[in-house]
Amino acid sequence: MDTWQEEKERQPVYEGFSAPWTEAVYLYCIARTQGLPCFSGPGVEESHPIFLHSLGELTAVASYVPAHLFAGPESEKNLQNPAWVGPRAYRHEALIEYVMRHVPVLPLPLGTLFTSLERMEERLKRHKEELVNFLRNISGKAEWSLKGYVEPEWAQEAIVSRNLAAEEDHLRSLSPGKRYFREKRIREQAKKELSAWTNNILDQVVERLRPFGSDFCERGILSWKATGRHMVSNWAYLIADAMVEGFHKEVDHMNAELDKAGMRFELSGPWPPYSFSPALGDAGP
Repeated sequence: MDTWQEEKERQPVYEGFSAPWTEAVYLYCIARTQGLPCFSGPGVEESHPIFLHSLGELTAVASYVPAHLFAGPESEKNLQNPAWVGPRAYRHEALIEYVMRHVPVLPLPLGTLFTSLERMEERLKRHKEELVNFLRNISGKAEWSLKGYVEPEWAQEAIVSRNLAAEEDHLRSLSPGKRYFREKRIREQAKKELSAWTNNILDQVVERLRPFGSDFCERGILSWKATGRHMVSNWAYLIADAMVEGFHKEVDHMNAELDKAGMRFELSGPWPPYSFSPALGDAGP
């Protein structure tokens, strides 16, 4: 259940207000003003409520936070502590997804801070045209994550079966001893072919899914330690709402075809368009 409640009137705009650095402005996302409901509720720090700061066509969704929690020596310990990061990351993401259900949104990473509201406003005004264009272009679209995994043993056995079938007539003509050594070489060769086979499948998948996405990008492959599986692809697609059903069906068809070969794709979303959002340019609060 959402913890943010819509209000009848928009909250005050804090123009010209400059918070001391003991309190920082924490920016969650930038949203299109038109269609965004007025709402209130807790921020990443539950004692500090969110507020909406209007810049005409854009609205910043923000809250104040104690600066020392996210910047400085204490923050280093906090950000390395899953028990501290977890609830705040959840509230950060949940708030962005709440806004996303109403209007196009540009999400910001966890811990995006400004020393004052004026500094935040200055930065957003500097990039206003780019931000307005981005929100216009992603209207009616969302990010979908598609991760590919392979079971090496299964995939290798599929390659062996294919190669054995290709040489079936020749193998039948060999003596048992020669046939044994030939099959052994085929299995050894399959280990070398596994990488090429995987890359070939991934290329085919990209082509099959190309018609469904308005944009696509590759993300970092996660380690075995992080996933407990062999990840071979980590892609983000920007999909229009009208194309989502077809995209899902195509992924299901691919999984049905590839399952016995030891490869599978996992789809999740819709997510805020993190992978396609422009940076705010120059760094610094």
